[in-house]
Amino acid sequence: PVYLLRSDNVANINFEITYDANVAVPDGDLVAGNLLGGRLFSANPGDPGIVRVGFSGTDGVFGTGTVAWIPFRAVGQPGQRTVLSVTVSTINEPNGAEPAIDRINGAIMIVDANGLTPGDCDGNGYLTEYDAFCALQMSVQLRPVQLTLDIDNDGAVTSRDATIILQRVTGRA
Repeated sequence: PVYLLRSDNVANINFEITYDANVAVPDGDLVAGNLLGGRLFSANPGDPGIVRVGFSGTDGVFGTGTVAWIPFRAVGQPGQRTVLSVTVSTINEPNGAEPAIDRINGAIMIVDANGLTPGDCDGNGYLTEYDAFCALQMSVQLRPVQLTLDIDNDGAVTSRDATIILQRVTGRA
């Protein structure tokens, strides 16, 4: 879901959500959220990597709630991640004034069949430098081996797995 937090008299908005179409794609009906009531709503997922959304009403919305529900389907491999980056191009109050708006980006992480994130040593659901260090420690037998850190699927956790995790953390994979 896409949320509007602590909204104060927002009559209309246009925003875009960009994502990596090699990791996930919109799939299913994109629908208006509970905050919009009977306001006009439109969403266009037609271009790979971008969803365009807008709503409009004669009066403003107030409070916190969902603006849109955008279902995604995983198309990437376990361990891949995409940021859902939000850009607002238009926002107005009923009188045309432009209120300030902050954005909080989201993310989609592809998990394995067991619901685990490959390479995640500490179980927090996402990869960090700590996970790469954990794999490196496993490779020199300073930690018990967890095969969920065997990223290259060679049956062992080695320094190569640590490198792959680190590349994913830094966006170089």
